[in-house]
Amino acid sequence: MSELPDYRKPPVVEVAAGLQFGAIQGLTGPRVGSYWSLIREDFPQVQEQPPISHIVELPAGKIPEQMPEVRVSMVPPLPRTWFVSADGTAIIQVQQDRFHYNWRKLRPEQEYPRYPTVKQAFFKHWDGFWRFLTAEGLAAPEIDQCELVYVNVVPKGEGWETVSDLSELFTVFKWRARGDFLPEPEGMSGALHFGWPDGKGRLHAELVPVRIEADNREAAQFRLISRGRPDSTDAKSIDAWFDKAREWIVRGFAALTDSKGDELWERIS
Repeated sequence: MSELPDYRKPPVVEVAAGLQFGAIQGLTGPRVGSYWSLIREDFPQVQEQPPISHIVELPAGKIPEQMPEVRVSMVPPLPRTWFVSADGTAIIQVQQDRFHYNWRKLRPEQEYPRYPTVKQAFFKHWDGFWRFLTAEGLAAPEIDQCELVYVNVVPKGEGWETVSDLSELFTVFKWRARGDFLPEPEGMSGALHFGWPDGKGRLHAELVPVRIEADNREAAQFRLISRGRPDSTDAKSIDAWFDKAREWIVRGFAALTDSKGDELWERIS
């Protein structure tokens, strides 16, 4: 297998590695607070977010849909809790059926620490969370999905000015109209889905318009998600799954971006 594509200045602004499992009974709000006490020195900020739906990749040819969950219960679901590092660049996310670690870029001069660093941090904190559950007498998580997400953002003015220009950066989007009735489109969005040949995962590629919060500038967000099930739920199998997921994301990014992007992001392999 040839080496993976690499870029000196990739447009990645966020990477998230996560595991999904059956809801952990007994993982209550107070217990989540107890977990925070163990990591609070490194993650002093806490936020509550709406929970993420439970998503399982379906067999080849079928795309999973995020359908509203019907819960027969008088108790509302626990929120998703963010534990945020002091500088805001690292996040641990915990909910009853998920654990995620995120790195995110908050300043223009901030460099992406690269995948091995993010993966190492994920496993470090996942191991700590597992040990916490064991110490609390809670059941071990029954993992049913792994997920790796890369979020790329390309601001307007950096390689594109109009929606049509995006077709020179992303092969996933090619704007062409028959005849001259339609004007230049005001916005764009699109998604493609690719099953892994071995059936153990799927790559989702999504291109959508966004605005950068810091300066309200228009931007194109290109999000790549690998999701699937490892051969086993031991650490070695999960590690191997993440490496394959990363390969699909990196090779997928190279396949779905054009030569203008190679120049803009300084492709070196």
